[in-house]
Amino acid sequence: MRVLFVCTGNTCRSPMAAGILRKLLDGRGISDVEADSCGFAGDGMPVTTYAAEVAGENGIDIRDHRSKMINGSLVESAGLILAMSRRHKDEIIRYFPQAEGKTFTLAEFAGERGDVEDPMGMGRDVYVRTFGRLHRLIGKSTDKIIDYR
Repeated sequence: MRVLFVCTGNTCRSPMAAGILRKLLDGRGISDVEADSCGFAGDGMPVTTYAAEVAGENGIDIRDHRSKMINGSLVESAGLILAMSRRHKDEIIRYFPQAEGKTFTLAEFAGERGDVEDPMGMGRDVYVRTFGRLHRLIGKSTDKIIDYR
């Protein structure tokens, strides 16, 4: 099963989230769940410097990631879509109605409320805080993700 994380530009939150899930799944020996990410902006952009640094400090290498724009093929291939905000979730379902029922915000999937803060253009401390929230939400959701497959 493919889990697709979605944010705005696919250069910070969603690549960090995919990396976090990959690391947690690898640590449990789970190989039949794949983590991917995309966004609503253009293709080919590198991750932000702070995203790469903060992820790297936590044992996750996302330096080679390049942004991908959400499209029907990515949506179809995903068994579960986790958006960083309510607005992202609503846009996914509006543009890809077939995604309804498998699209959630990451927070709601984890049983919490709110969006994951967008650190783009902010200081390193915001990236650290965002990474921490992503790690906590994904850690809290890992069993549910595994069961979802």
